[in-house]
Amino acid sequence: MGFKVFGTLLLFLSLIKVSGQSTADTTWAELSWSTYDMHPGVQIRTIQTDVRYHSRQSIQLLILDPAKVAFDLGSSDSVLVTTSEFAKRQETIAAINGGFFDTKKGGAVAFIQDNYRVINDLPSHEKYIDEAGILIDTAGYLTIAGKPCMGWFSQSSYPDVLTSGPYIVSNRDMIDERHDPFHDNRHPRSAIGRTLDEKILLAVVDGRSAEAQGMTIPELSNLLLELGCYQALNLDGGGSSTLWIKGMGVINHPSDNRQFDAGGERPVANCLLILSR
Repeated sequence: MGFKVFGTLLLFLSLIKVSGQSTADTTWAELSWSTYDMHPGVQIRTIQTDVRYHSRQSIQLLILDPAKVAFDLGSSDSVLVTTSEFAKRQETIAAINGGFFDTKKGGAVAFIQDNYRVINDLPSHEKYIDEAGILIDTAGYLTIAGKPCMGWFSQSSYPDVLTSGPYIVSNRDMIDERHDPFHDNRHPRSAIGRTLDEKILLAVVDGRSAEAQGMTIPELSNLLLELGCYQALNLDGGGSSTLWIKGMGVINHPSDNRQFDAGGERPVANCLLILSR
């Protein structure tokens, strides 16, 4: 009788293992995302799930074709402005918040250059804040790169340079191994990556809510790897994390109002803008 029960238990466990792909064995790319093609070269993907990381997650993605969209920066050296307000100042089809900034005085806290004008050149107080950057050329094409040995001034040939960090994925490897509350605690997160098929991926992870617990930096890195990124850069997160779409408004759930809705958008110092080509 004991062997029969044991055999039944093994069969049950094997069935769990096969069907268990909905949890540990299923990658983020294999889960069921809601997908919407909102503009030529711009696809929105969203998901709310509790099958990964033993937590509730709410994620919004933009998948961008660089052949059909261009990139630009929105920035201010003093007054803080919401990402959506930056976006509405020109013919923008989407926008995501950018790098770290001074929440009291305004302005970036790491190197940023907008239309060849250096907005901030102060050295960052934390290594990870400017260890990689977004470089935008005169044609509106975007490159993600690690911090040059000669510093960010060596990239002054690009009209727009936005630095942030940590640099979390390079050559299909997770490269940030630091451990501190910023990295190891779950927070809302924003990130940008380049995929193997040369698309640009923008990701916003909601957090600080019962409906969305946010991610650690390693969890965010893993998300972007599983979505096919060979490069990825963390942007400013927390209450700053915002993804805005023309005609839709803010599509994630910014956390500054402590409500799981679109009303908690935080004013920021800079953002990345997406325009039609």
